[in-house]
Amino acid sequence: MPDETHLRERAHEVIRSGMLPSRPADRMVRRHGWSGLPCPVCIEPVKRDEVEVEIQFRRQDPTLGLECYQLHPVRCSKCSEPIALSDAIESSDGRLSHVDCMRPGALTPVERALVFLYCANHVVADCVPCNKSYRFTELSSEVLGTGGTNLCPRCRRDLTGNVRTHLFRCAMLPAEVRLRAHEVREAAQRLVKQSQQARDRSDVLIREAEAALFERQRDLREAMSRRAAS
Repeated sequence: MPDETHLRERAHEVIRSGMLPSRPADRMVRRHGWSGLPCPVCIEPVKRDEVEVEIQFRRQDPTLGLECYQLHPVRCSKCSEPIALSDAIESSDGRLSHVDCMRPGALTPVERALVFLYCANHVVADCVPCNKSYRFTELSSEVLGTGGTNLCPRCRRDLTGNVRTHLFRCAMLPAEVRLRAHEVREAAQRLVKQSQQARDRSDVLIREAEAALFERQRDLREAMSRRAAS
């Protein structure tokens, strides 16, 4: 796979040539590779075991339907693995990476702090197959920290998503803190989406999304500090 700088240059080339529309996509769908067609940016086909990004544009002429283009997903600048919308990410000068490449979907440090601060005594996850409910401190991790975290102690099912869902819905979380946490999550997802959409002005838009993420993270830290001081 070509490096990120080359891919951005190539993306601008295919847009200028008309191979891809220059306007924002109307919809973006993630799925495993299926079309067998080459990615218009890197020219390499999306393999069956890869997650492909399909960007869709409504036709601007009287013809009904969509124009669809299949692209490779944005990849972590550290481990080169695809970045999912649910992954915890960080960004530096427009280069996205996982916060923890070993556990890309793990809770962020701030999310863990919020769970310990406000939900320490709550049931935060239910394992349906085992018919068991757990507090955060009752969840397990793989030995030596080489595998998943927030696992069901019985079946080793990953319950991180359950914990995150509880956190963002917990009534004990102050309204301002909950709002800021939501904004951070949404800003991170927008940054990933912006990086996936190959279109003109992509560098500027990525920087804007990156700045928005940093601002939301700052607002969340300030909200947490105010609550701790009150």
